[in-house]
Amino acid sequence: MKRLTLVLAYLVSMSMAMTRTAFADPPKTEPKPAASAPKGSEIDTSPAALEALVKEKGSSPEELEALANVLEKAYDKTQPPESVRMLIAIARGSQMGPGLGWFGPAQARYSWEWLAKLHDVPMSEGISAEAFKGKPQLFQRLDRNKDGQVAADDLD
Repeated sequence: MKRLTLVLAYLVSMSMAMTRTAFADPPKTEPKPAASAPKGSEIDTSPAALEALVKEKGSSPEELEALANVLEKAYDKTQPPESVRMLIAIARGSQMGPGLGWFGPAQARYSWEWLAKLHDVPMSEGISAEAFKGKPQLFQRLDRNKDGQVAADDLD
């Protein structure tokens, strides 16, 4: 859990740095080109390195609140992705305790509506093993209550 906290703190710090850069005045002098990292080098993500980075680049509560506000304004008319909602919660002090890890309903490409339409059955009915257009093993997996039909309650 401590490693996760450090990684999330690192992400918040990097987001703050990016936010500051996006809203900062342009530099008055030409910046020096950054040295490129040697091939094969990786960022040190060990807990000690991340903790040192957070201490060095720590953000105040006001900066974190400003980050949350900027992110909310950026997605004003739409629902932000789960990762952004999570970052906003962390910036506002969420400790990510039990029951607080999900930031919205699950999103799936294949729903009961999709499956019923594919099999040309009404939404209120089920799909029998004989009418199922997939492999028998898949039918068995989808029929969670083992009543011989795949229905909406099997996919809730």
